[in-house]
Amino acid sequence: MPVVTVYGVLPSPFCRPVLMTAKAVGVDVEMKTTSPLTGDTHKPEYLEMNPRHNIPTMDDDGYILTESRAIMCYLVDKFGEDDDPLFPKDPQLRNRILERMLFDVGCLSQRCYDYYNREWIFGDGDLDESKLAPLTEAMGFLDKYLEDSSWVAGDNMTLADIGLCVTLIQLEVFGMDFEPYANVTRWYEACKTDVPGFDEINEEGVKIFKAIINK
Repeated sequence: MPVVTVYGVLPSPFCRPVLMTAKAVGVDVEMKTTSPLTGDTHKPEYLEMNPRHNIPTMDDDGYILTESRAIMCYLVDKFGEDDDPLFPKDPQLRNRILERMLFDVGCLSQRCYDYYNREWIFGDGDLDESKLAPLTEAMGFLDKYLEDSSWVAGDNMTLADIGLCVTLIQLEVFGMDFEPYANVTRWYEACKTDVPGFDEINEEGVKIFKAIINK
């Protein structure tokens, strides 16, 4: 079985989708614990790989790649099946998946952390109530995407579902109510049973993350 090295930490909602994708395509991951909270990402050897000092970073036999969604796409392209349904070759399907992945990191996830901000997470501040309406709007977008399909980019589970379900896990940990979003609720329940590594990879990471925010 092929092996790649991933630098990051399990509590990170940006690392877990990479690990879930690796599991889906049958790649072993050597996880090298690298935490922004302890200064690991500012060490010279890490900055040489990733000047932006974020996580995750992947090393595949000397090929370095950063940004979680780029790593996910790479793993399927290199190690997945030919025309893998997680990220198929058809340009319309492929770019629909990319659209939803960019919605995740550029809209839903961003608005999640605008509202549930770093200061609140670490117990040093309050929620920014002015950011709640944009977050609920983004949840409405996701609910609309799921109106006529089982998965966020069509009838098959794709990389977009893997990334977005981890964002939903974070929102659930923070205490957001999904009841107003019937399509999201139905899809999220399907993710729990059908997305590779949903329990195995997220359980420990969420446990550690909860310990951080409950301090």
